[in-house]
Amino acid sequence: MPRLARTTMCRNRSPETMPASLLEKSPTALPLQYCRNPNNNRHISTSYNQEKPHNPQTALTDSKPALSTTPGLLAAVPNRKSKIKSPEMSSRRHHHARSRRRSNDKTCHSGDAKSRQRHIMVSISELLRQSLDPYPLLEPLKRAGVLTNVDMQSFLGHHDRKSVCEGLADLVGEAGPQAMSIFSDALSNTGTCSEILEVLQVMREMDRIVHEVPHEPVSPCPASLDDSEEDAAVTAEEKSLRFEVGYLAPDHTLKPLVELERAQRLSKASMSTRNSAYSLLETSGDHGAFPGLVMVSVCVAGHSLSGARAQCLAGLLRERRCVCELRVGKTRLTGQDVAVLAAALRENSTVHSLDLRLNALDDAGGEALAGLLQNTRTLRELNLSSCGLSPDSLRTLAVAVGANRSLFDLDLSFLEVGDESAPYMRDMLRSNSGLRKLRLRSNNLTWSGCYVIAEGLTRSTSLQVLDLGRNLLGDAGMQALAKFLPDTSISELYVENCSLSQAGCEHLGDVVAHCKRLRTLDASTNLLTDAGIGKLAAALERSSSIENVGLNMCGLTNNGFSKLLDMLEKNTSLLQVKLCYNRLGETEHTNPLATTENLRYRLRIVTSSRPKLKILLWGNAIDEG
Repeated sequence: MPRLARTTMCRNRSPETMPASLLEKSPTALPLQYCRNPNNNRHISTSYNQEKPHNPQTALTDSKPALSTTPGLLAAVPNRKSKIKSPEMSSRRHHHARSRRRSNDKTCHSGDAKSRQRHIMVSISELLRQSLDPYPLLEPLKRAGVLTNVDMQSFLGHHDRKSVCEGLADLVGEAGPQAMSIFSDALSNTGTCSEILEVLQVMREMDRIVHEVPHEPVSPCPASLDDSEEDAAVTAEEKSLRFEVGYLAPDHTLKPLVELERAQRLSKASMSTRNSAYSLLETSGDHGAFPGLVMVSVCVAGHSLSGARAQCLAGLLRERRCVCELRVGKTRLTGQDVAVLAAALRENSTVHSLDLRLNALDDAGGEALAGLLQNTRTLRELNLSSCGLSPDSLRTLAVAVGANRSLFDLDLSFLEVGDESAPYMRDMLRSNSGLRKLRLRSNNLTWSGCYVIAEGLTRSTSLQVLDLGRNLLGDAGMQALAKFLPDTSISELYVENCSLSQAGCEHLGDVVAHCKRLRTLDASTNLLTDAGIGKLAAALERSSSIENVGLNMCGLTNNGFSKLLDMLEKNTSLLQVKLCYNRLGETEHTNPLATTENLRYRLRIVTSSRPKLKILLWGNAIDEG
């Protein structure tokens, strides 16, 4: 079969605007060519008149096109390197590059089959670009009717493998409902696409669970409310199913596929199959020894996963070994559902992040999670914020966390358990040697509960991030933290909206002065006033470690801002200062040098001399000038 010479796209070009030479016929061209209409994906065919011999010398000057029908394709120029450049693999490439940067393109809000199939192919397209050899799949897909002759011609004539993968993902996403199964079978038959096939099967199964498996209504729920009506109570914008595919980094975070080269992937002892790679991952004591595994993060929100759906999800976790993050917040899970998932996670060695926020877990759920923590070595992140755990459940969990050595990020925010839970947190911190991040936001803790928790910090050598925001700590609670924190490894402290006053700023200054590892301090939404900021600024001026300070909505005026600018002229470690929604730029100030114009001038001097320093001033009058 003669080869097609190089062609140029005809998208959005009329015959009048095309170069005449490109409309000339070619004796080496096939009888039928095509281009794709980007709006409706229909083929526009154009036949060539091959009776008149072609003269290469006059082709560049002849202005009469030799096309017998409405032109939809530009003819080839002879004596050029053979290459086909179709719309699927050229103009759409930029479109999909943009779509990959938009997170919404990887989030499915619609329940129709076409949108769901397209969503899966968009989610896996980057993995196909990075890992798939598409050419062995073309013939099986053609025999199954997924590809046409013109599709085959376009793909086989194109030498950019990644572009072919993009075009193939587009076609499968837009094809009929059987195309996905045919594509999966083709991947399976090649025998070399185990990672891609594993990820694709997880996506398809999760899509089926969310959209096709019936679920049990969550009590209390009117008996007349069926599944569809219950789902309708949640708006379409709140419902989402999202997949993120990446490489497993040594710190067990997902890295984008484009950041890691193929050479950085698994290199241990002939890991030719996915199962052998995971076998080594399980038996090795160093879970970061095998970076490069292709993993997927599953995020479901708004859809109910209760009842039969929880059972199906548990089955998926037992069978599939490529899920590293399971985020199922606000999915109406009950304690019984969580018990089902926890039993499956005991048999799963790859899920290291579990997010159950905004689900009404009862004591059964708390006990199930405690049992999971006592029997797993792979779970590293656990989010139980707004889960309605009782003090008894929290005590059981705290004991389990104290004995766990793999968990390093625990979120127990918005549980409203009060000071009663403080002794459990203290004992947990004393016995745990691996926890790095602890979030206890909005738990009705007062200064006494804060003091008890702070006692446990002195025995914790690993904790680096402590979030106590939106608790009623007061200045006494801040004094307790200032007493115990210097002997810890805390690098980030969040005490925003904790009822601190200018008296508490002295204790904040003590924390900054004596916690040599402190990098971030956020004391926003506290009435610190200018007098308190003066005390804090003196400590910040002498610190050589602090990098980020949050002082939003602290009642600062020009007087306080002037003191902060004095500090910034001497401190060299700060990289970001947040001063949003204060009273900067207003006329109330007692310092004659703190006029708005003078402060703006000083601000320009400070920021110009330190290009890396960012000072955020949104919501202030001084920012409007």
